[in-house]
Amino acid sequence: MPAPFAKPATDEGTHLSYSLQWFAFGVLMFVGFGYAARQQARNARIDAEDEEEEISAMPRPKAPAPRKSKRPTAEEEEDAILDAQGY
Repeated sequence: MPAPFAKPATDEGTHLSYSLQWFAFGVLMFVGFGYAARQQARNARIDAEDEEEEISAMPRPKAPAPRKSKRPTAEEEEDAILDAQGY
């Protein structure tokens, strides 16, 4: 005659440690995300400061020297041709 199985154990056993482990992973995810966001903001600030230093250290471009001849350059002739063609 069939006999019923014994009732399974309902204590937490290893399930409690696994649930605590996943909660710890969840907390670490938020900590890691905060750390990564802080590092990204810090690096962006440093890059902006470096860029400002490079811009301030660059010499100003000099004005082109005045042309000696009145004749148009090849670039000006090409521009005039393209303007006449509607480009």
